[in-house]
Amino acid sequence: MKRLNLYPYYENLIQSKTKTTTIRLGDRTNKYKVGDVVVITVGWDEKEAKEIAQGSIMNIKMKKINELNDLDLNGESPDCVFKDSVKYVMSSIYRTIVKDNDYVTIIKWKYNGE
Repeated sequence: MKRLNLYPYYENLIQSKTKTTTIRLGDRTNKYKVGDVVVITVGWDEKEAKEIAQGSIMNIKMKKINELNDLDLNGESPDCVFKDSVKYVMSSIYRTIVKDNDYVTIIKWKYNGE
């Protein structure tokens, strides 16, 4: 089963099932497909991550950061609910300067059992 790993500070959002979207730098459309069942894990290192939930990919698309809209950000964590903050959050996660014209992949899922 495919894995969708998130940093530990998002664990409470996964447990409460309020986070249903993640944004990844670059093109991830070849890694995840609509209908894929994924294990949602949290951990700094994917090898040591712990499983929190399972979900099914509902939507996946790629676009530039400056093309993101409110629907794309719906279900994201509180640090990424505004388009202007996405590049700064992504820069800290990926440890590189992310710009408005960089491509990201928006992955939306539903929790299995809902």
